[in-house]
Amino acid sequence: MLVHRITPFARFIMVILLYSLHGNLGAYIPEQACEIHYQPGSVTIGGIVPTYYSDEIACDGAYWVPLISMVESMTYAIHLVNQWQYILQNVSLGYEIRNNCGDEDVTVWSVLTMVSPSANVDYEKTCSKQRQESGKIIGIIGTGRSSTSLLAAKVTSVYNVPMISYYATSDELSNTDRFPFFLRTVPPDKFQVGAVIDLLLHYNWKYIALFYSIDSYGVHGARQIQTMAENLDICIAINLPVSNAPSETEIKDIADKLLENEKVTVIVIFSLWRPAFGVQQAILEHNIRRRFTFVGSDGWGGDLVNPGGTNELLHGSLFIRQYEQPIKEFRDYYKELSNNQDLSSEWYQNMLHWIGEENECSDWTSCPLPESSMEMQVINAVFAFAIALDNSIKSNCVDNNLCDEAIEGNTYLGHLLNVSFDGPGGYFTFDENGDTSGKYLIKSWQPVDGMYNMVDVGVWDPDDTEYRLHIDEDIIEWNGDIGDIPESLCFELCGPNEISIPLKKKCCWGCQSCADHAIVVNASSCEECSLFEWPNGNFTECLPIYPDYVSIRNPIILAIVGISSVGILLCFLVIVGIWVYRHHQLIKATSRELSCVNLIGLTMACVASLLTVLRPSAFSCSISDICISLSFSFIFAPILFKVNRIWRIFQAGSKSVQRPRFVSPKQQLVLTSATILGQAIIAALSSLFGPSTPTILIPAQRQPILGIYCQLSTGFITSCIYNLLLVITCCYFAFRARKVPSNYNESKFIAISVYSTLVVCLAAVPVYSTAVDVNQMVATLCVALLLNSYLTLLCIYLPKLYAIHFAGDELSIETWRTWTENRNSVHAIQIQSIQNQSSST
Repeated sequence: MLVHRITPFARFIMVILLYSLHGNLGAYIPEQACEIHYQPGSVTIGGIVPTYYSDEIACDGAYWVPLISMVESMTYAIHLVNQWQYILQNVSLGYEIRNNCGDEDVTVWSVLTMVSPSANVDYEKTCSKQRQESGKIIGIIGTGRSSTSLLAAKVTSVYNVPMISYYATSDELSNTDRFPFFLRTVPPDKFQVGAVIDLLLHYNWKYIALFYSIDSYGVHGARQIQTMAENLDICIAINLPVSNAPSETEIKDIADKLLENEKVTVIVIFSLWRPAFGVQQAILEHNIRRRFTFVGSDGWGGDLVNPGGTNELLHGSLFIRQYEQPIKEFRDYYKELSNNQDLSSEWYQNMLHWIGEENECSDWTSCPLPESSMEMQVINAVFAFAIALDNSIKSNCVDNNLCDEAIEGNTYLGHLLNVSFDGPGGYFTFDENGDTSGKYLIKSWQPVDGMYNMVDVGVWDPDDTEYRLHIDEDIIEWNGDIGDIPESLCFELCGPNEISIPLKKKCCWGCQSCADHAIVVNASSCEECSLFEWPNGNFTECLPIYPDYVSIRNPIILAIVGISSVGILLCFLVIVGIWVYRHHQLIKATSRELSCVNLIGLTMACVASLLTVLRPSAFSCSISDICISLSFSFIFAPILFKVNRIWRIFQAGSKSVQRPRFVSPKQQLVLTSATILGQAIIAALSSLFGPSTPTILIPAQRQPILGIYCQLSTGFITSCIYNLLLVITCCYFAFRARKVPSNYNESKFIAISVYSTLVVCLAAVPVYSTAVDVNQMVATLCVALLLNSYLTLLCIYLPKLYAIHFAGDELSIETWRTWTENRNSVHAIQIQSIQNQSSST
């Protein structure tokens, strides 16, 4: 490292630069900075401790009571080392402790006057007290802040003097190229940042605000939080620096950001207490009515100041604190100092007086003991200096006597970096950067016995390979009426078949539904299942679909079975009725033979409806197709020739007396049989060469159930076209026969039957072709068949049987007479026509 080999001239130039940066320091140094707690020794360890608050003007505040113990812990450790017999037998340690008030200018001046003989002249000009001569400064313990340590470490590096901080945690100080002589007994902020991130992940706080102080501590800590948060999907919705004394504009900006991001309920503050208090002030002044949970770094959590009623605002907040282990021996020594004022510092004695007045304590032992979490770190720093010095003397000097080689900067630094010992808090050592690892305490701010206080709720240990964070959830008392763990998220809770999609607002997510046949992958994308798969109930896995058959348990199918059975029964009753009244004039007048053929077709249609609800197979599909095809032919072939016969008779009767051809029952029956035979041939060929087969229904719209149905073959479609032509032809002749005498009612009933059948069949085609399950397909086909059968029964046969059975003989005789008259008139016309032909012959 080049800085290790700085020449005297270069050192002089750097000192001049430091002076130029800070001006004529002596003119601005307050009297409190001249106070020194001193003890001579063979060599001296310097100390920089802020025993006064530093506000806008250096050292203008009151005593920083907890930090007085830092001074006494350093002197305690040095006195302890001087009493040890196994190290530094011929060397005594002295100390020179300065107060820097936490101010950067005072810090640079104090360090320079310690390590630089030329700068010491400035001390003599500035301070009324003369600095006592002592051994060489071999190291400095301090400072307690990262911002002041950065400047102090620059100075000590120039003069090759090691410096060990007890509370400067900025990761910037780990850069050995810039600060080669800087070490510390506290872990750097990278560990604290890990504790903060683990807390956020532990409670699933993924949408947060981050405020940080504008100094090395806050800026570098916030930068690491941002980097780790980005890699772990933690969104920092608000990211704002806060000055040490926030202005009204800054406070308003903080409030505006919080109001804009209404989903933010967790605020991470990486700063000292003054910027943190600025954030609290913004919330209180602008009356932001939201429950916040703060996560505070050790810079704030280690010095919690709560003026202005912010106790309730911070209720349930979590704070990171340096792991502290009270040292009983030092605490006892600290209390006893009141009885041995020769060993204590002037600051300690002033503190005794101040506490006695504030608390009206006449006896120091009855007053509360000001505590600090940094006593252990100070004692470890003293021990490190002492043990490293002993090792260096043993390696470089004769007879364990102090020599210049032992305290030469680079030599001494090498022993310091390699030091290791069992300290008050356990095993202690430095890494190659002069850093050390360590635990952190997790504390919660909550009421205890009516008073707000810090409560230990967990530990974060980076050396724990299994679980770094240990939290006792039962101890924490969260902020809020319910007392549950707060949520800080900006996304909707999506359902099982929904994915998260980004919204316009930063890091906010909404929900979007996937298709019914798709699963959710990683909550962010939809993935369609294959054709024969369907999502499980959680939409996380595609499962195979096992095709279903027509179920008799389905209410629609059950109704079809019932209606088909009733239709068969009605057909049977009509057949019985026609047989019973087969000699009745009304039955004889309507062609008994064709009526029987027609009733066979009606019965076959009802039977075909029952066949369609059977489990599909190659045989059942073929039989069902044949029955459906032939049933239509059996129904409409006799109706066609019957209505054609009626129309031709009355059409011919109006023109001549000659009887039309093919109107006798036998002729009509032959024509009907020939028509049916044509359909039978088509159906037989279809069953041989292109039969209907069981097929899985794949609807256009995916569904969780695939049904097996009988797929219509080309031959069946040909049969349907054949039957459709029959129906259309029936409709044509029914329309032509509309003008037959009004008392010949059968033609009108036939017309109603065939018209209705045509409409029903045409309506069934689109419904059948767009069906989404097999039950719907089967139901559509069966309804078309059954409606056709019932329409024919109701329109043609039931009126006849009703007239015969219920209307009595008078109606039957009248009907027969009317029919006879019509027939006789037709015959008369036919006879007259024959006679005319004979005469001409």
